[in-house]
Amino acid sequence: MGLNDNKMGGVTPTIRQSVRISDCGLIFLSGNNKSVELKEATATLDELAPTPVLDFTDDQLLPWEEDILKQFVAEQSVHQAVVIGDMLEPRYVLLSLHLLEAGFHVFCIDTELQQESPERFTNLQRLTQAGVTPLTLQQFHVEVLI
Repeated sequence: MGLNDNKMGGVTPTIRQSVRISDCGLIFLSGNNKSVELKEATATLDELAPTPVLDFTDDQLLPWEEDILKQFVAEQSVHQAVVIGDMLEPRYVLLSLHLLEAGFHVFCIDTELQQESPERFTNLQRLTQAGVTPLTLQQFHVEVLI
């Protein structure tokens, strides 16, 4: 199955469509820094569908080496994930690339997008070129709640 092959007839669905068909998992890399808007959106996800959530709050962990992530990857019927965190963190970029390599369609939300820097732009460019779909927190919120 290719990156864009899925239950929606070969077209990559929106976040809301993904969640409605229980095909989207959330992975938080900065679990302690959840904004009110993000908390509302994730609470809404739980109401729409049972959404698998992984929360990596320990900065020392390398999520792609953790058994819990390997189990998460193995349990997903259609491989789509939303990675939420600070795009300046190398582990954010590496986790997104790891999920792409595992066959996931990856949506990424940079929780610190308002802090512009050349490194942030470079990471965003790298992820986009690799096939990750970047979203702002506002886009995610609208996709989920509307």
